[in-house]
Amino acid sequence: GTVSSTLNLPETAYGVSFWFRTSQASAGLFSVADAHGVQVYLSSGNLCGQVTYLNGATPTVEAACSTGLNLGDGAWHHVVHTSGAFADGFTGQRLYVDGILADTGSQTAATTPNDGGVILGAASAGGSAFSGLLDDVRFFGAALSTTEVAALFSQPVLYLNFNEANRC
Repeated sequence: GTVSSTLNLPETAYGVSFWFRTSQASAGLFSVADAHGVQVYLSSGNLCGQVTYLNGATPTVEAACSTGLNLGDGAWHHVVHTSGAFADGFTGQRLYVDGILADTGSQTAATTPNDGGVILGAASAGGSAFSGLLDDVRFFGAALSTTEVAALFSQPVLYLNFNEANRC
């Protein structure tokens, strides 16, 4: 299933971070609910982040995709898609998989407002509806640095088991 929100994400400088687990090779993971909204999706086992930018007055799509991966392997994977003007002077989009930079693109999202909210578990570019688990979804109103991405990936996870059979 999908989860949607009316959150108005600033796509010209933004970041999204989340964990996912699926055995699907192709599926939508995240999108801004607008005809020209940012999208994050699986395509033949690889992860893609897509922005729509204005080429003159024409909306044009740029996708940044990992290569040679099989992220539909049933294991947990961490994703960060971020775009904007970065502190290191780069402007465009960056896509990270499990803390490692997978691809970049030279464009940021169109400066036209995309006020449709966000959708978890779907992206039109991904084709199939997502079947799996999403966790620890975070949105940011700025382009994330490599250091910030590394910190998100390596944060400790707290697992609590409240099964009374295991009480001391």
